[in-house]
This record gives sequence, C-alpha cells and structure tokens, in this order.
Amino acid sequence: MATIVVRGLERELVKQLKVVAACNGRSMEEEVRFMLRERVGPPSPRPLAVTLMSIPGYGWEWPR
Repeated sequence: MATIVVRGLERELVKQLKVVAACNGRSMEEEVRFMLRERVGPPSPRPLAVTLMSIPGYGWEWPR
C-alpha cells in the first residue's frame, strides 16, 4: 500500500469532509479512500445497449 500526504487543504473543506465521513459511518481517512476509489478506480462495465445507443446513426437521437 502507498501513502500520500495532501497539504494545503482549507479548514472548511476538512470540516465538511469530517461531516460527510461521520454521516457515512466512516473515518475521514476511510472516506477519502472511498472517494478516490469511486473517482479513479476501474470503470464499471457499460451495458452493450447503452454503448450501441450512443453510436451516431445507430442509436436514437432527441427530436430537434
């Protein structure tokens, strides 16, 4: 496991992070790990139907 240090966080941001962590029943450190996993972790697989619908000319488009 790696360790990182983040310096220069605003007091208000740290206070908000503590509140969010407490609301989720986690420590602040655990909350940050959770947020990082959610943001930069491996992407969840997209259903094939969603992929096909996003291809121009094959999927549907909103009427103009």
